[in-house]
Amino acid sequence: MPATEEEILELARRENDPKDRAYLLLLLKINSNLEANTQATKDISNEIQTHRKEFEQHRIEFRKHVTDEAALFNQGRGMWRVTAVVLTVMQVAAFSLASWYVNKQDDESKQLKLISDSVVRNEAKHEDIYKTDNNLARRIELLEKRVFGP
Repeated sequence: MPATEEEILELARRENDPKDRAYLLLLLKINSNLEANTQATKDISNEIQTHRKEFEQHRIEFRKHVTDEAALFNQGRGMWRVTAVVLTVMQVAAFSLASWYVNKQDDESKQLKLISDSVVRNEAKHEDIYKTDNNLARRIELLEKRVFGP
């Protein structure tokens, strides 16, 4: 069983030999330093244990943070993909609608051209018929005058 500081001090007071007394005082100093060192080691050990527990807690929190961040990042990537798909669909729809409209306008323009050409042809035929009828009518008049007289 180790001697306490008081016991060593008491032995040093009772000792008559200065050499032994110096030895006991030296042992007292060593004992005092060892006790202080032991206490410091215990304190450091306790602080290390506390720090280790806090560190483990921080690691758990950090892992959770990394997992949450990865989930948020994946959610953001998913949202960008959905946005890209929606924008692509909208662009395709807008292009299709514009293409349909241009084709419809082109078809209507062609129909108008055909109708216009048909009207022009009909007018030309009508004019030809009128001219032909005028000539025919004049010829009939001339023939009637020749046959029936004036």
